[in-house]
Amino acid sequence: MFSEDVRPNVPLVVAGMAAVLVQLTPGADRTDDVEITLYGTPIPTDFEVSTNHAITIIYGFKPFSMAALFGIDASALAKNPISCDDWNSKTAGSLKDRLMAASHPLQMINVLDEFFITQLAHHSQACEAIRIATDNIMINPDADMLSQLPDQLNMTRRTFQRMFKKYVGISATEYRRICQFQQSFQQVRSKQFDKLSDVAADNGFTDQSHFVRSFREFSSTTPGKYVEHGLKPK
Repeated sequence: MFSEDVRPNVPLVVAGMAAVLVQLTPGADRTDDVEITLYGTPIPTDFEVSTNHAITIIYGFKPFSMAALFGIDASALAKNPISCDDWNSKTAGSLKDRLMAASHPLQMINVLDEFFITQLAHHSQACEAIRIATDNIMINPDADMLSQLPDQLNMTRRTFQRMFKKYVGISATEYRRICQFQQSFQQVRSKQFDKLSDVAADNGFTDQSHFVRSFREFSSTTPGKYVEHGLKPK
C-alpha cells in the first residue's frame, strides 16, 4: 500500500503472481473514483501507480486461483486485465460503496478481506478442486494421475476436463506434460542421473525417444545437447 507522496521504486508484486489492484482516495464522492482491476497475469513491471489516487492496495494470488475465485475463464484473464465493473457491476458497485465509506486504509483492507472470503465461500468447491488437481499433477505428473483425479474429486471425467480448462487455461493433459517436462528438466539440470535413459524412466516417459521429443518441444534442444552446451539464448 502506498501513499500519494511515496511511490515505489521496486516491482509492485512478486514476479509470476496474479493480483487484484485497488486504487482510490479516502472520501471519494463517486464509485467512478475507485478502480478495482483483476490481473490474471502479473502486473507489468513498468506499471506506474496512478497519481489520481492516494492509496493503492494490491492482493497477490497463487497461480490458478484467480479464475476459480471470480468464476472467470482463465483464457479471458490471460488476455487483458479485467475491470471489476466488467466482471460484475452490481457486486463491484457494492464493494466500492463500502470502500468509499471506510475512513482509514486498515478499514479498507478489512472490507477487501471480507469480500475475498465471501468469494471463496461462493466458489470454494471449484477453488479446492483446482488446488487438489494442480498440486497432485505437479507432484506426480504420471498419466495415471489424470484418470484418478475425477474419482478423487467426485466428478465425471468430462466435468473435470471442462473445469480444469476453464480455470487453469489449458487442458489437464497439457498441464501434466508441462509438469512432467519440468521435473525431467530439473533432474537433467542438476545432473542427478547416470544415463539419460534413467531420466526418462524416472519421470514416466514411455521410452527415451518420447523423453527426447518432449524435451525438444519445450526447450528447443535435446537432453544430450543441453548437457553439453546448455540452452542457447533466444
